[in-house]
Amino acid sequence: MRFRWITVTIVALTALGCTAPPSDAQTVERRGAGTITVSGGTLINGTDSAQVARATIVIRDGRVAEVRAEEDANRPTGTEDIDARGKWIVPGLIRRSQTLGTLEIGKTGDLLVLGADPLVSIGAIRQIEVVIRDGRVVWRR
Repeated sequence: MRFRWITVTIVALTALGCTAPPSDAQTVERRGAGTITVSGGTLINGTDSAQVARATIVIRDGRVAEVRAEEDANRPTGTEDIDARGKWIVPGLIRRSQTLGTLEIGKTGDLLVLGADPLVSIGAIRQIEVVIRDGRVVWRR
Protein backbone atom coordinates (compact mmCIF):
# COMPACT_ATOMS: atom_id res chain seq x y z
CA MET A 1 0.00 0.00 0.00
CA ARG A 2 2.77 2.44 0.91
CA PHE A 3 4.65 1.66 -2.34
CA ARG A 4 1.51 2.39 -4.37
CA TRP A 5 1.03 5.70 -2.56
CA ILE A 6 4.63 6.74 -3.22
CA THR A 7 4.19 5.86 -6.90
CA VAL A 8 0.98 7.95 -7.08
CA THR A 9 2.75 10.87 -5.39
CA ILE A 10 5.68 10.74 -7.81
CA VAL A 11 3.36 10.72 -10.81
CA ALA A 12 1.36 13.61 -9.30
CA LEU A 13 4.55 15.60 -8.85
CA THR A 14 5.41 15.08 -12.48
CA ALA A 15 1.91 16.20 -13.51
CA LEU A 16 2.30 19.40 -11.48
CA GLY A 17 5.70 20.21 -12.95
CA CYS A 18 7.61 19.91 -9.68
CA THR A 19 10.18 22.66 -9.28
CA ALA A 20 12.51 23.71 -6.52
CA PRO A 21 10.68 25.32 -3.61
CA PRO A 22 10.51 29.13 -3.90
CA SER A 23 12.34 31.36 -1.45
CA ASP A 24 10.32 32.87 1.41
CA ALA A 25 9.82 36.15 -0.48
CA GLN A 26 8.56 34.31 -3.55
CA THR A 27 6.26 32.14 -1.43
CA VAL A 28 4.50 35.18 0.01
CA GLU A 29 3.99 36.65 -3.45
CA ARG A 30 2.75 33.39 -4.99
CA ARG A 31 0.59 32.06 -2.17
CA GLY A 32 -3.16 32.51 -2.55
CA ALA A 33 -4.67 35.33 -0.52
CA GLY A 34 -8.22 34.01 -0.38
CA THR A 35 -10.03 30.92 0.83
CA ILE A 36 -10.71 27.77 -1.17
CA THR A 37 -13.06 25.03 0.03
CA VAL A 38 -12.82 21.59 -1.56
CA SER A 39 -15.63 19.35 -0.40
CA GLY A 40 -17.48 16.12 -1.05
CA GLY A 41 -14.59 14.01 -2.38
CA THR A 42 -12.75 11.06 -0.93
CA LEU A 43 -9.57 12.25 0.78
CA ILE A 44 -6.41 10.17 0.52
CA ASN A 45 -4.19 12.19 2.84
CA GLY A 46 -0.87 10.46 2.28
CA THR A 47 -0.61 8.88 5.72
CA ASP A 48 -1.45 5.33 6.77
CA SER A 49 -4.91 6.44 7.93
CA ALA A 50 -8.02 5.31 6.08
CA GLN A 51 -9.54 7.23 3.21
CA VAL A 52 -12.11 9.86 4.28
CA ALA A 53 -15.36 9.94 2.30
CA ARG A 54 -17.16 13.29 1.80
CA ALA A 55 -14.21 15.25 3.18
CA THR A 56 -13.90 19.03 3.35
CA ILE A 57 -10.55 20.78 3.04
CA VAL A 58 -10.30 24.54 3.64
CA ILE A 59 -7.24 26.35 2.28
CA ARG A 60 -6.85 29.85 3.68
CA ASP A 61 -4.07 32.26 2.65
CA GLY A 62 -2.18 29.47 0.89
CA ARG A 63 -2.16 27.00 3.80
CA VAL A 64 -4.38 24.09 4.77
CA ALA A 65 -6.56 25.54 7.54
CA GLU A 66 -9.08 22.74 8.12
CA VAL A 67 -9.52 19.09 7.20
CA ARG A 68 -12.92 17.70 8.17
CA ALA A 69 -14.53 14.31 7.71
CA GLU A 70 -17.86 15.71 6.55
CA GLU A 71 -19.09 17.64 3.57
CA ASP A 72 -19.57 21.30 4.48
CA ALA A 73 -22.80 22.88 3.28
CA ASN A 74 -22.28 26.11 5.28
CA ARG A 75 -19.35 27.81 3.60
CA PRO A 76 -18.49 31.41 4.40
CA THR A 77 -19.15 33.95 1.67
CA GLY A 78 -16.18 34.86 -0.46
CA THR A 79 -14.73 31.36 -0.65
CA GLU A 80 -13.94 29.67 -3.93
CA ASP A 81 -15.87 26.41 -3.78
CA ILE A 82 -14.73 23.26 -5.54
CA ASP A 83 -17.28 20.45 -5.72
CA ALA A 84 -15.30 17.21 -5.47
CA ARG A 85 -18.28 14.84 -5.08
CA GLY A 86 -17.48 11.54 -6.78
CA LYS A 87 -13.78 12.45 -7.03
CA TRP A 88 -10.57 11.83 -5.06
CA ILE A 89 -8.50 14.48 -3.28
CA VAL A 90 -4.75 13.85 -2.94
CA PRO A 91 -1.80 15.98 -1.78
CA GLY A 92 0.38 17.56 -4.44
CA LEU A 93 3.95 18.83 -4.28
CA ILE A 94 6.91 17.85 -2.14
CA ARG A 95 8.26 20.71 -0.04
CA ARG A 96 11.75 20.56 1.36
CA SER A 97 10.58 21.42 4.88
CA GLN A 98 7.51 19.18 4.92
CA THR A 99 6.63 15.50 4.98
CA LEU A 100 6.41 13.79 1.61
CA GLY A 101 2.96 14.06 0.05
CA THR A 102 0.67 14.53 3.06
CA LEU A 103 -2.26 16.87 3.55
CA GLU A 104 -2.13 18.37 7.04
CA ILE A 105 -3.18 21.59 8.78
CA GLY A 106 -0.58 24.34 8.39
CA LYS A 107 1.06 22.87 5.30
CA THR A 108 1.14 24.59 1.92
CA GLY A 109 -2.17 24.17 0.09
CA ASP A 110 -1.03 21.94 -2.77
CA LEU A 111 -3.47 19.27 -3.88
CA LEU A 112 -5.07 17.51 -6.81
CA VAL A 113 -8.68 16.54 -7.38
CA LEU A 114 -8.79 13.37 -9.49
CA GLY A 115 -11.66 11.81 -11.39
CA ALA A 116 -10.75 8.25 -10.35
CA ASP A 117 -9.20 6.43 -7.40
CA PRO A 118 -5.38 6.48 -7.77
CA LEU A 119 -5.00 3.54 -5.40
CA VAL A 120 -6.99 1.31 -7.75
CA SER A 121 -5.24 2.32 -10.96
CA ILE A 122 -2.20 4.51 -11.52
CA GLY A 123 -3.93 5.59 -14.75
CA ALA A 124 -6.26 7.69 -12.58
CA ILE A 125 -3.56 10.36 -12.43
CA ARG A 126 -4.49 11.18 -16.04
CA GLN A 127 -7.95 12.18 -14.87
CA ILE A 128 -6.93 15.43 -13.14
CA GLU A 129 -9.94 17.68 -12.55
CA VAL A 130 -8.38 20.51 -10.47
CA VAL A 131 -4.81 21.51 -9.51
CA ILE A 132 -4.31 23.75 -6.46
CA ARG A 133 -0.77 25.00 -5.97
CA ASP A 134 0.35 27.38 -3.21
CA GLY A 135 -3.29 27.81 -2.22
CA ARG A 136 -4.49 28.92 -5.68
CA VAL A 137 -6.39 27.04 -8.36
CA VAL A 138 -3.91 26.95 -11.25
CA TRP A 139 -5.75 24.52 -13.52
CA ARG A 140 -9.31 23.29 -13.79
CA ARG A 141 -10.88 20.92 -16.31
